Amino acid sequence: MIGSQSVRWIIQQIMVVFPFTMMGIGGSMKKILVSLGALIACGLAAPAAQAGPGAICIEREKNKAGNYYDSEYFARYGKTRSVDGFAALRAAKADHRKNYKNSRPYCRHNGKDAIKHTHMILIQSKRDKDQDGAHMNYWAVGFGTSRAAALRNAVEELKDRDPHWRSSIGYKITEENDL
Repeated sequence: MIGSQSVRWIIQQIMVVFPFTMMGIGGSMKKILVSLGALIACGLAAPAAQAGPGAICIEREKNKAGNYYDSEYFARYGKTRSVDGFAALRAAKADHRKNYKNSRPYCRHNGKDAIKHTHMILIQSKRDKDQDGAHMNYWAVGFGTSRAAALRNAVEELKDRDPHWRSSIGYKITEENDL
């Protein structure tokens, strides 16, 4: 896959070669075509952005008021294109199971879309008390093709996980990774 910097470089090289050929200074057409082919081949061989799997499992516990809150998270991610988010999910669940044998965590992963997602962001709500005044905590993970897209996805996930959360409450970025 050709990256945007590689494409720019190829176009710059073509712009340098092309005017000379129009003026008859550049040599034979065969040399020009071979040079152009070599430039394109270099662009194809240039490393492209790698996307990989990402998953998170969150342990939930009850607070003094009997309401659930997020107490610990287990994140797994990497830059292995041959592995999808399901493999990362299995690894995150295994990490969780080591510490919480009889618990069922909340989990989220990027599944088969691991190739599309190049960024993962974990945010934490700034809401620290529930409606009963007891301790409260929520995390949400977002995946996206850019940092901004991953952050939007995480905010939407936080809204879904915590019905009392509003943007005026705010959040903080807990973890951020390129996939």
